[in-house]
Amino acid sequence: RGLELKDVEKKFVRGFVYDLIYRKEENKEEIASRAKRLNVKINARYCMIAVKHMGRMTDLQFDTNGYITQYELMNDRITNNIENFHTKIYEQDIVTEFDRVAYVVHKVDQNGAEETYEDIKNYCRKLLKMLSELFAGMVFQIAIGDIVEDLNHIAASFHQAQATLSYGEILNDENQSFIVCYSDN
Repeated sequence: RGLELKDVEKKFVRGFVYDLIYRKEENKEEIASRAKRLNVKINARYCMIAVKHMGRMTDLQFDTNGYITQYELMNDRITNNIENFHTKIYEQDIVTEFDRVAYVVHKVDQNGAEETYEDIKNYCRKLLKMLSELFAGMVFQIAIGDIVEDLNHIAASFHQAQATLSYGEILNDENQSFIVCYSDN
């Protein structure tokens, strides 16, 4: 029963972020209502952090009893580890996953001090270190979109983070871990 409730919560959060990115004009009242239920402030600074993972999973075998694939289980484990690590430091952020990429809707400046891109990159370095230790042999590529002035503009940061992942693969090697910020381009 606890797992079912967690799945419903994940779907609610995923739907909220999806609507922010793709349907914000159609659902402004619904987005405001869901933001209030999630205790998310709309009039604050945000940026999108994308974490893409790749690599061999042959060394990581789990018994899934045939209900989900190994890859789905691995996606869930990685996303859950990102969420657990992230929310210890930034309690007001949202972590979700689309198309095998984990996304963090990061509320900037939530710990009292003004946060810079370098601060966000330093946090991402710690995240990359943790993921690399937990999932040895896998590659993690992290991209940071621009900081936007309110939650209704997070779609721009999302698209920048996606483009930055592609840019990072060109600059680096697609089989290499990296952290790239859109503002670095």
